[in-house]
Amino acid sequence: MTRSTLISITAPLCLFLASCNGTPPIETASDTSNESETDDSTTDGTTSPGTTTLTTTATTTTTTMGTTATTTTMGTTASTTQSSTTVETTGPMPDCDAANGTPDDKCDASTPFCYEGECVDCQGAMNDAACEGLDPNNPVCSNEGACVECTTDSAAACSGSTPVCDDAAHECVGCTEHSQCSTACAADGSCFSEDYVIYVDKGAADCMVGDGSEAAPYCTLAEAFNKIAEPDNLAAMWTVKIKIGTYTATENITPAGSMIALIADGGPVIIRSTGDGAAGITTGDASTLYTSGLVLSLNDGSGLKCAGSTVYAADTQMKSNQMHGVETIDCTSSYKRSLITANKQGGVASYGPGKTTIRNSYVTVNGNAASEFGGIRSAQMNDLEVVFSSLIANDGGMVASLQCIDGGAAEIRNSVVIGRTNNPSVDCASAVVSYSVVDGGDQQGDGNMLASDMEVKLWWDNPVGGVYHVKGLVDDLPSPIASVAMWMMGDPAWDYDGDPRMASEGAADFPGADVPPQ
Repeated sequence: MTRSTLISITAPLCLFLASCNGTPPIETASDTSNESETDDSTTDGTTSPGTTTLTTTATTTTTTMGTTATTTTMGTTASTTQSSTTVETTGPMPDCDAANGTPDDKCDASTPFCYEGECVDCQGAMNDAACEGLDPNNPVCSNEGACVECTTDSAAACSGSTPVCDDAAHECVGCTEHSQCSTACAADGSCFSEDYVIYVDKGAADCMVGDGSEAAPYCTLAEAFNKIAEPDNLAAMWTVKIKIGTYTATENITPAGSMIALIADGGPVIIRSTGDGAAGITTGDASTLYTSGLVLSLNDGSGLKCAGSTVYAADTQMKSNQMHGVETIDCTSSYKRSLITANKQGGVASYGPGKTTIRNSYVTVNGNAASEFGGIRSAQMNDLEVVFSSLIANDGGMVASLQCIDGGAAEIRNSVVIGRTNNPSVDCASAVVSYSVVDGGDQQGDGNMLASDMEVKLWWDNPVGGVYHVKGLVDDLPSPIASVAMWMMGDPAWDYDGDPRMASEGAADFPGADVPPQ
């Protein structure tokens, strides 16, 4: 009887792989005896990892790169199978590893925040909270995903002298309009305090017992002025909100040394003084007055009289007064989007040191053959600036549009100066007139165009209440004056009616207070 002895080496796969590095494969040692008996131990043919299986196969196979090693000796097969494992990683590697919503140096400037392993902008992080942590000076997350100083929806960061958000630049800027404040806009760009507001409403049921609050308004301006004149109140900047209506009194004089903004609230407010020679509103000495939405009309004196004070009038009308629309003595005054019309003794009379500024406004149909001047008189070293304004159809026994007597500097730019008569339209030795439509005179500067009262009838619509709207087309062609004006930085970006101007440095535009609607 012959007995065969099988010696099988079971080893991990790494031992079989050794043959790939020059090491001989593992071999099976065998010897033969004289016995004829054979070991009949077999398996059922299945293979499992880490097990040895004996089969009756007469082949010898060694695999070094796979997972199975098989050795056969003397008709008996030993099969060894070794399992392998593959680890697979999916997805991109993290961009960053900072805490959610915080900056990470691995991120670039456009996406500075880390959020769940990704570099994102503030919209992808925690919006304003992320920006506050990045830069306290730019605490607001814009719709574009950038950290900015402010947006129009998040203007709380804006205060003091820069209370308004310029949404295009996302920067806090000073106010320029009363509508940008809940109170009124001061000349330095700040808003009047909300702590000093008085309400006047003659139509309120209980105004006779009012205290000036919104719930219990005063009936008259005089009551508001009396409260402001109290010693503890005089130093404050007061906003007086006046409801629509006609307010008539013997006189309306602001307290001396006061700072007041008279703001129409809900519609036009007509103010009239009935005293002999009284103006609609007279400023007290050394006071500052702001007006918006007021109509100073049918007064025995002038519409507005300023003495030794400062006036800022916006969207204000001075019309049909027995004297002047505006009369100033030693004052600095400015008028924007205002209408000064049909005043018997002339539109604006400014005397003494100070400056009169007229922008985006109409000075029309003032004076008559019996008045000394029609449109504007600047005298006794008063400086004058007229920009994008219309002086049209004014009349006077001496000068129709502009008269200077011992005057200071005078600049007329991007305007219309056409009188109603053949009298000299401009009599002002110091005047520099440029980029304007004028009806003559010796003071012409750069870019002016000559025209007369006849062209007014052709190039403008018939006036309505002293407002002359310019025609965009004349005989189906562009208006001859469409490109006379030249816009400069700081000029009004809108016309009297709120229509946009070209508003870019050096752009050609219509002169005067009006442009045709787009």
